This record gives sequence, structure tokens and C-alpha cells, in this order.
Amino acid sequence: MVKLVPDRAQTSGGIIDCSARLLFWLLRRDDANEQRSTLIADVLWLEQGINFHLEGNAEQLQQLANDLAKGNNKRALFELRSQHILNNNPDIQQVIWLDASAQVISLLPTQKLPRLGFDGLGNEIQSRSVEMASKLGKTVYTDAYRTLDASQIEVYSPIFENGEYRGALVSVYSLNSLLKHMIPWWVRRKIPSAYS
Repeated sequence: MVKLVPDRAQTSGGIIDCSARLLFWLLRRDDANEQRSTLIADVLWLEQGINFHLEGNAEQLQQLANDLAKGNNKRALFELRSQHILNNNPDIQQVIWLDASAQVISLLPTQKLPRLGFDGLGNEIQSRSVEMASKLGKTVYTDAYRTLDASQIEVYSPIFENGEYRGALVSVYSLNSLLKHMIPWWVRRKIPSAYS
């Protein structure tokens, strides 16, 4: 009977090979975890930045709404301040001034953009947003929607005069433009070239 005894060199070589593979796998896993953690931190930072940007713009629009409620020469005020908002925010495609019955009083730029239509339930989204803004008395954001060439959201800021609802200001955002201007280069480098 022949007894097979493994050669110590083969055994140590196998252990070294197995240890090297295990070490490589652990390093790769740690690197992937580190990349995942970095990406999560970047996304949270980006979300905070976009939130801050949208809220800052909503505050400007709400201030304009308050000034329209108590000001004279309202159309000139709307045009001046809206043009300033548009010049400083390339992600805002249009600012629209609606009366209490949701009819357009004025808009900048003056060309018509694709607007909200009907949701899956047949309810007009604009009517619902205007109603919510008027009843809540605060800024309302629509869900994102798709037009033929872009994704958009709308932000409604109500106008109250002496406690009575008088209309709303609507800012129409291009989501593609918002992301293009808000995503920093180091995050864009990690994402496929959709927004570069």
C-alpha cells in the first residue's frame, strides 16, 4: 500500500495562491465599497445642491408674487424681475403669470413651450397644481413630465392680495439643463455622457 503524502512545497504554493486570490478579492471588494460610498456621498451632495437651487429660485418667485400683489405697474415689474430670473438661471425655460382663473396674463420668453397635459386619470395637472397652490398658500412642484424633446417640471408660486387668491407665477424648468448646470465635473466624470 502506497501512502500519498503531499509535498510541502506544493501545499505551501497552494496556500500562497489561495491567500493571494483571497487578498485580491478583499482589496477589490474594499475598493468597490469605497467607490460606492463616494458615489452615494456625491449623489447626496448633488441632491442637496439642487434642492438649495430650486428653493432659492422658488423664494425669488414668491417674492415677485408678493410684490405683484401690492405693486403698481405690475406688468413692467413682472417683465423686469422675470427677465432677471431667466438671465441668471439657464435651467428655467419660461416664467408665466397666471390670473385667478389660470389664464395667462404675461409670459417670458413669449413663445409658447410644450406644457402639461393630462395625467393618466384625465385630470389636468395644471388645474390641480393651481388649486393646490391657492389652497395651501405656498409653492407647489409638479412631477416631472416629458415633452417631445425634454423633461420638465413646473413650480407654482401663488399670488395673494389682501388674503385673496389672485393667481400664480409658474416657472418651467428643463431637467436636462438643470442637471447639466448642477452636476459638478468630478461627478459627471463618473456618469455616462448623458449630461456632459
